Formats: sequence, structure tokens, C-alpha cells
Amino acid sequence: MSATPPGEEARRLVGGRVLVRSTLFTLASEGLPLAAAVFCVPALVKGLGTDRFGLLLLAWAVAGYFSLFDMGLGKALTKLVADRIGGPAEEEVPELAGTALVTMGLLGLAGGAILAAASRLLVERALTVPAALQPEARTAFLVLALAVPFVIVSSGLRAMLEARQRAGVLSAVRIPTGVLSFLGPVVVLPLSRSVAVSVAVLLGLRAAGCAALGLAVFRVYPSLAARLAFRRRLLRSLLAIGGWITVSNAVTPILVMLDRFLVGGLVSIAAVAWYATPQDLVGSFGVVPGSIAAVLFPAFATSRAIDPRRTAPLFSIGVKAALLSAFPIALVLSAWAPELLNWWISAEFSRNGAPVLRWVAVGFVVNAAGRVAFWLVQGAGRPDLPAKLVVAELLCYLPALWLATRTWGVTGAAAVWTLRLVAETALLFVLSSRLVPLGRREGTILLTMAVAAALLVAASGAVATFTFRVALFTLAFLGFPIASLAWGLTEPERRSLASLIPRAR
Repeated sequence: MSATPPGEEARRLVGGRVLVRSTLFTLASEGLPLAAAVFCVPALVKGLGTDRFGLLLLAWAVAGYFSLFDMGLGKALTKLVADRIGGPAEEEVPELAGTALVTMGLLGLAGGAILAAASRLLVERALTVPAALQPEARTAFLVLALAVPFVIVSSGLRAMLEARQRAGVLSAVRIPTGVLSFLGPVVVLPLSRSVAVSVAVLLGLRAAGCAALGLAVFRVYPSLAARLAFRRRLLRSLLAIGGWITVSNAVTPILVMLDRFLVGGLVSIAAVAWYATPQDLVGSFGVVPGSIAAVLFPAFATSRAIDPRRTAPLFSIGVKAALLSAFPIALVLSAWAPELLNWWISAEFSRNGAPVLRWVAVGFVVNAAGRVAFWLVQGAGRPDLPAKLVVAELLCYLPALWLATRTWGVTGAAAVWTLRLVAETALLFVLSSRLVPLGRREGTILLTMAVAAALLVAASGAVATFTFRVALFTLAFLGFPIASLAWGLTEPERRSLASLIPRAR
């Protein structure tokens, strides 16, 4: 697999140079599709109309939700492969891969069949879809069902590449497929305004992306060609981790997307677009802190296996980097929400979506730290803790979301969504500190940075007077990162950052 000695290879994969490079590649693979979305979403809203665009958003959401049918095997595969790098058990990697991919393929077929069977009920009963659009919506969900197997198998292939920090290879596949996911529906608009046609384009992209990832995996793991095999005993190991991850994967999309369905059912299908578009805008910017968290997950698993003392410093610098990268984005989106939505889409979207964008921006900056804590708990081999947490969240979130949406509409739904993320992040920090003790000073620094970032973002959106808003925005935009770098970084972190900047360039 590598000319580097096994032990050295494992230490290299948790080194700063590899992690920075992987983060930059991951950011590029997510950021370039984001740039495409900025230009394509207004064209889709105009070309499809509000109702059809709302359906397309729901189709994207459903495709993401059905990725839970991988039974957590994708992340379990990443962890188990990362654990084995550099050790005597590395010879099991081809059999682990074969076991996981075969199982995920069968699960993908089952998930697609369930979505196809439920498409009529989903369109006619669960959603407030205008009668004239129902046949088109049913066709779109049937086409979407064909994409589910490719989505799930791709998750397993990505897991293999992530375990060895091959973000460059991943980005070579994800950038074109991600850009075309937004550009493709725009290109076919002159031919058809049907949502089903747009979803068919997405199906083709998912299939092509899956094939490209498969070729890349065989190049990175040449031993797979001769030793790929299914082993029942390894399936037990995968499911032991994947079972708890499945609970998280099953409940988390409900927590993330239930608000859209409630908005569609309690308010209107048009309100889904007003609510989901600002939320998706913020979610797209989540690629910045998300890239850091995604790279750290296999690094946490590898560091725990070879040298547990490296895990706490990785967690600390990961949270700080996530907050510092998310804060300026959240501050801009909160302070200038009405102006941004008016310029990007329309005055109507600005009136209805600006309060949503401001609430979601606060949740975004808090969740940046929460993501790192979430993957630390997973990488430390305790997937049961996040699973239990999200189940408890759901029990509290459902009634609060229903009441807030029914009473205050899309703004109420956004407020409850953000408060849920704040509570979730706080609990994840408690769990992380028990698994990987940081020390009182370091824990205080991380907590102070997270609270300060959230309060500054919220305050920037609450100021009505333009002059005061400009003054607060400028002070926060410059003051928070300067104070964080001066007070929040330890001396070793400053030295590491100084050495990594030239490498990043």
C-alpha cells in the first residue's frame, strides 16, 4: 500500500502537514460546488418556480436522508481501517472493504425499494403538494429511488479514501460531480421545467461518481484486486460500531430535515423555499469548518491507536480552527441577511428569509465546534454516546418545533433549530472532556471562544440601526480573531501554525 514503513505511515497521517493538505482539498471539493450554487440557485428559482424549486429541495433532502441505509458502515469502515494502519491487523483491510461494500450494496437496493414504494404516500399525504404537480413529484421520487444504491456504495468508497487521508483523490471526483449537481438542472431548464428531469440528471451524476470512486479505491489499495472478500466475522465488528452510528444517522436527518416537512405541512410548500434556501446557504458554508472536522475523524482514530497523547492537542486545535473559520462567515450572514437575500434572489425572499438566515447563522457558528466534538467521540470508539444524545434531543425537539412552527412560522422553526444545536454542542463538549481530558485552562478557552462567537453573531443581527450595525460588525470582525489568536492559542499551537502556513501555500 505504501513504501513508507507501517509505523511511520500511521504517524504521518496524523501529522500537521497531511491534515492541512487534506483540509484544503476537502474544502475545495465542497467550496467549488458552493460557488456553483450561488449562481445556479437563482436561475433554478426563476426557471422552476417556487413550488417546483421547493420540491427539488425536498428531493435533495430525501436523498441525503436515505443515506442512513448504510447502517453506519461508512464511518465504521473509516474508523476500522484507520485503526489498522501501521499495525499487524492491516492485512484485514481488503476483507473489511469487501465485507462492507457488499453489505452496503444490498442495503442500498433495499433503501431504494422502500423509497419507491413510499413515493405516492409521501407526495399525496405527507406533503402539501399542489394537485397539478403531484404526478411530476411522484415521478421525481421514483427516479430518486434509483440513486439510493449509488449514494450508499459511494459512502463506503469514500470511507476507504478518507481513512488514508486521500483527500486529493476524493476532490478529483467530488468537485466535478458537486458542481454539476447544481449546474446540470440549470442546463436542462430550456428542455424541461419538470423536477423529474432535474432529478434524473442527479441520478446520472451519482452513478458516474460512484464508478470514479471505485476506480480510485483500487488504485490507492492495490491489494484489493486480489484479496477483496466478504467475511461474516468482520461484519460483526462493522455492525458493532455501525449499529450505534446508524441510530445517529437515522435520527440526525430527522432532526435536520423534519423542520422542512413541518413547514411544508403547517405553513405552505412555498414557505419551504423561504425557510430551506437560507438554511442551505448557511449549510453550504459549513464546508469550511466541516472540512476540518471531516479530516480529524480518521486522525482521532489513528492517534488513539498509536499515541493517545496526541488526541487532546488535535481536538483543541481543531475546535479553535473550526470556530475561527466559521465566525467571519456567520457574522457576515447575520449582520447583512436582508441585503444579501435581496441581492442574491429577490425582495420577497429577503422579507421572509432574513430572520431565518440570522437564526441559522448563530447555530452555524456554534455547530462548528460541535462537529469536532462529535467526531472526537466517534473516533474515540464511543458511537453509543452521540446516538443516545440525538434520541434524547428528538424527544424534546419535536414538540418544541411543532409549537414554534405553528405559532411563529418559519422564524419560529429557525429559532428552535438553533437552540437545539446550542444544547447539543454543550453536551458533546461534556462528553468529549470525559473521553479526552483537556485541562481546566484549555477547556475554559474553548468554551469562552464558542460563547463569545455565538453572542457576537446574534448581536450583529439584532441591531436595527445601520450605523451601529456597521460599527459592531467591524469591531467583532476584527476583534474576535485577534483576541482568539493572542489569548486562545498555546505556544506550541502558534509554532505549529507558523510552520504550517508555508506548507498550506
